[in-house]
Amino acid sequence: MSRNTRLGARKQGSPAGKRKLGSVFQRKQDGRWAAAVTLPSGKRITRYVKPDQPDPERAAHELLARLITEVGSGELAPPSEMTVERWLGEYLRRANRGKAAATVKDRAYSAAYLTEAFGKVRLERLSAQQIQRWADTAMHPVKDALKAHRKYEGQPLSHRAKLKALQLLRSALTEAVGLGHIPRNPAVPVRLERQPSRPKGVAWTPEQAQAFLAANEQTTLAPLWRLALQTGGRLGELLALKVDDYQPVRRLLRIERTLKYGGAEEGKDARRTVGPPKTERAVRAFPLPTDALATVEAALARRERLREAAGALWQEEGWLFPSETGRIIPHGNAHRSWREALARAPEVPVVRPHDLRHTFISLALRRGVKPEVVARMVGHSSPLITLRIYRQVFEDEFDEAREMLSGLV
Repeated sequence: MSRNTRLGARKQGSPAGKRKLGSVFQRKQDGRWAAAVTLPSGKRITRYVKPDQPDPERAAHELLARLITEVGSGELAPPSEMTVERWLGEYLRRANRGKAAATVKDRAYSAAYLTEAFGKVRLERLSAQQIQRWADTAMHPVKDALKAHRKYEGQPLSHRAKLKALQLLRSALTEAVGLGHIPRNPAVPVRLERQPSRPKGVAWTPEQAQAFLAANEQTTLAPLWRLALQTGGRLGELLALKVDDYQPVRRLLRIERTLKYGGAEEGKDARRTVGPPKTERAVRAFPLPTDALATVEAALARRERLREAAGALWQEEGWLFPSETGRIIPHGNAHRSWREALARAPEVPVVRPHDLRHTFISLALRRGVKPEVVARMVGHSSPLITLRIYRQVFEDEFDEAREMLSGLV
């Protein structure tokens, strides 16, 4: 049989003259062997044997067999003109529906990184090797959409940025597989270099927490910081509390909303975007202990003083912790006040506002409150999160354990 002659492959037992499933041939130009199959749509797909094969003709027949199997199982998709950039745009238009503005913005950054690297590549030509090379060497691009990141131009992308972009690409390509654009997801086998585990939050000891509160007792936001330590509420949840969320007869505080870190609104109003809490479990009723009841009453008294001082400038919006004019306090203002509060207590470790949540959880668990109860109180979906991420063991607990273990056997 001539090497320049096409070799047809028919279904087993089918009579001559029926449509061939595929063929094996050798190109006259360079002598390379190839296998070709015709899809049910009529499109023809050709794959070439690697030049280093010891028996390229046999390898071509084996390649044809694989292609025929993939056609039969539906794994072999027809060629598409869809590019990565176009597909990401289509996918995000669907995936972003109903998502928070901060999430949409975050995904736009990830899409910009991916578009810079693979935007013009056709979907079916995107390979795992290409994605892996990007994951190993990705740098900050220069794009109009990334003006806020221009200062990072030419620097490596952070592990977190690459992780978010890779997750977005995997999700988008999974949908592309489901819709028949590509036979398999090339982003699945890609791996990022392992990073050291992120340090957990810091929890203050009871003495440190008391020292901080004492140093800030006369400041305007003292009730906010105290309530954070008494309830473990997230800062955004506490800033978004309304007077009506307080139920003194039942001794409950309803947490039903949170202040977002950005929003769809333009300008300054974007800093005051209020929406649902982080998760469904975060919507909760917190049972207020006696000292926390006193803190809420102090917050109400503070609010009344601010309203009287503002006079005609007061804008009634119902917030439990309003600004001097009655509006919600933006995150940036609250964080500035937090830094000032820390400066008044130089003897305590510098922590984030979110670490007040770590402090509450650690102290509550140490007091003997059951993990599943604490998880419900702070809005965690599982006690495992409460224990693995938030619980901190204090040094003096080892001394207590030593005494408890004395005479164990």
